[in-house]
Amino acid sequence: MVQAALDGAAELRGVETEVIDLSRLRIEYCLADEACWMKKVPRCLVIKDDMQELYPKLVEADGIIIGTPVYYGTVSGRLKVFMDRTTGLGGARALRNKVGGAIATGGQRHGGQEFAMKTIHNFFLCHSMLIVNVMPSGYWGVAGISTFDPHSIETDRWTCGEENITTLELAKELGNRIVRLARILRTGSRNAKIG
Repeated sequence: MVQAALDGAAELRGVETEVIDLSRLRIEYCLADEACWMKKVPRCLVIKDDMQELYPKLVEADGIIIGTPVYYGTVSGRLKVFMDRTTGLGGARALRNKVGGAIATGGQRHGGQEFAMKTIHNFFLCHSMLIVNVMPSGYWGVAGISTFDPHSIETDRWTCGEENITTLELAKELGNRIVRLARILRTGSRNAKIG
């Protein structure tokens, strides 16, 4: 689903995307010493791990899409540790006015995806970011069903009135809308060149 969102973003000219797979990184727990917050430094000053590579990427990004599987009704522990480690970015207001979108998958419809996306939205709001969603998958972002069948997300669909759309198409639209809003914010015009 995240790749579909990035594909939607990349449909617009001049867009660069990157996937960051947290499962491949070593990210330690936040020590809550708040040195980064107090000094308004957009990185952790104490722990030297793979987060050090992520801070500049987050600062440079115009839009951020966060995807997670649902673990016990919310985001994965690894994602939560990542979020906790952005305290310095908050102190420096480094993510302010960036655009964010949330994606979550669960084993069944209403299997905690809304709660997981709300946690991601809380993260965005704590950083004074702007949130994009798409309908009809939910008010929170794009929620999908992903089971043990590796192709289940490909057949997941949403019906709203006469509309019948796949979850992957909704994810693609989310990525596209994030780029469009980021460009409006950058240029200050709804007529910003988007193609």
